[in-house]
Amino acid sequence: DIMDNDIMRHGKSTIHHKWNIPIGILAGDAVLALALSKINNCSNDIKKNFNKALLKVCEGQALDIEYESLPSLNIDEYFNMINLKTGYMLGLSAQLGSLSAGIDLNSSNKFMDFGMLLGQAFQLQDDLLEIVSTKEQMGKTLMSDIILNKKTYIYLIAQKYYPSELKQIFKDFSNDNFKLNKRFKEFLYDKNIIDKCEMKIASTFDKINNLLKDLNVNNKYLEVFVNNIRNRIF
Repeated sequence: DIMDNDIMRHGKSTIHHKWNIPIGILAGDAVLALALSKINNCSNDIKKNFNKALLKVCEGQALDIEYESLPSLNIDEYFNMINLKTGYMLGLSAQLGSLSAGIDLNSSNKFMDFGMLLGQAFQLQDDLLEIVSTKEQMGKTLMSDIILNKKTYIYLIAQKYYPSELKQIFKDFSNDNFKLNKRFKEFLYDKNIIDKCEMKIASTFDKINNLLKDLNVNNKYLEVFVNNIRNRIF
């Protein structure tokens, strides 16, 4: 929230906006400390994987910020970034759940793969919802991705197929964020880029469902969880 300068999250003021940035940083540190205290008595496998994922998420967030200043990015670099900043969070959660249930480390890697794919789908949805949803539905401020020059999947697809037109839009409306957002959204619909993103999301969920079939567990609850994410509107 601090890095993206978001003032609202889940319909509530973000901590740094309600109070200040130092309080936001301290709150984040405290939540991390609480998480670490909860795994003090867990197995070494759980501790090692938690710490590994924690570093990966930090790396992904750092790349997200670094990419804002780059003029272009390829799709592989984008997916590497979202795997780190989003995929590892869901991947770790799925893996630690399986380890806590007594599944061996090698088998738990399948749950990591499941969570990583789910993280990909979740981030792709976020990229899309930032454009097509509303502030009321999302419970947060929207269009910050465009203003911050975030290299989202939608942006990269637009840049790949329509580089000159995209550049002109940002040049024409560089001093008016409202008009920039409006014109960029129209452009995405006109060029069917929204459809391309929706197709990518659908194909990612197909991969997730296929992976679920390979997991040697009663996956009824996982299927419900996946469907809840697939159908989310915020």
